[in-house]
Amino acid sequence: MTGMVEETSIVNNVETVLAAIILGQCLLTISLLVTKKGSSHIHIPLIVFFSAFIVNSFGTTLNTFSFAEANIFFKYASYVFAYICLLLLFPSLWFYVRNITSPVFIHWRKRDAWHLIPFLIGLCVAVLVLTLPDTMLAQIFNDGTGPVTPLLIVAAFSLYGVVVMWAIQSVCYFVLVFRQLLLHKQQLKHYFSSTEDRELVWVYGVSIFLLSALLTTLLSMFTSVIDHVSYLVDILDLCLIFTLSHWGLRQGSFMVKSGTDTVRKNSKAGNNNCESLALHSVAKYEKSALSDTHIDRIAANIQRVMQADKLYLDPNLSLGDLAKAVSEPANYVSQTLNGRLGSTFFDFINTQRIQEALLLLPMQNKTILDIAYEVGFNSRSSFYKAFKREIGLTPTVYKQQMHANLRK
Repeated sequence: MTGMVEETSIVNNVETVLAAIILGQCLLTISLLVTKKGSSHIHIPLIVFFSAFIVNSFGTTLNTFSFAEANIFFKYASYVFAYICLLLLFPSLWFYVRNITSPVFIHWRKRDAWHLIPFLIGLCVAVLVLTLPDTMLAQIFNDGTGPVTPLLIVAAFSLYGVVVMWAIQSVCYFVLVFRQLLLHKQQLKHYFSSTEDRELVWVYGVSIFLLSALLTTLLSMFTSVIDHVSYLVDILDLCLIFTLSHWGLRQGSFMVKSGTDTVRKNSKAGNNNCESLALHSVAKYEKSALSDTHIDRIAANIQRVMQADKLYLDPNLSLGDLAKAVSEPANYVSQTLNGRLGSTFFDFINTQRIQEALLLLPMQNKTILDIAYEVGFNSRSSFYKAFKREIGLTPTVYKQQMHANLRK
């Protein structure tokens, strides 16, 4: 029995230390986000996320102080609001991802308020639970003894309902975040020739950490599977907070770097349906202003600068760079690529790079990696993927077949 008590004490101490670290990191990150210059509106959802985590971690940290036991109501109130603030985590992450992936400024709209409905329901439950006497609160949180009244049953089931609602909400927003990231990946292809460093892969990790923390929390609440390692939840939370802090402080918003003035002018009007707004839609704002003759002239200029200047050899080439080279607005160039040449900017440039690579592959003194870098790719994997899509073979197989044919 003594061993079990000691083990429980160690687990509680570990949980308290981890919660304190999480609390400190959240406070530090919020202070840095608040004082960060530029695009402060983008980080508001992130500040809400860290604030919710502070409330969630506060109850665990509070247990180390003696006044927590003296003020029972304050202790249970921290528990209740820890549950309620869970309902803000995934929605705020979703709004943050929406902000950093949108090509236009997204202002808060009245219809966005429905995202707060679960949280508002949670607040109503919190009011109901915290109006109970301390003895009933002890029955709910500490398995205290006492009569089971209808009010107690309603309050307990309401609190558990909040947890279930949080689980369902988290899964739904998890899907929304992944869908937005996939859309963002497609959007990038209209403006950049290389997307690896812009695909927000770290957000996938944050979402998985958050969902894993959800699953372990549910296991600790409703089963005894992880009782001896209940601090696993706090470890996942710590990984989540440090990852989100690191990347959240570094990440800016995704804005079209060329033609930004056009985007900003249309941002207010675009707020009506900007959740699913793709970047190529921005390029169509002035579509009616382009005649067929103008499009033909832009297409010819694009082909000319590609052949003469070989712009595609620049691994960081963007739509803005190509637009500057042909002396046309970026949205005109994008429309020409999509409408006349039938290709996104990403695919068009990478096709040019593959054609250049085909000329270099016969050279015995160049490795495939050397060729990949020489023609403008940033990595071996992106070169192989583009080559396989364009030619139907990997560069290695193509080179082997080519040499075999020469021997014949």
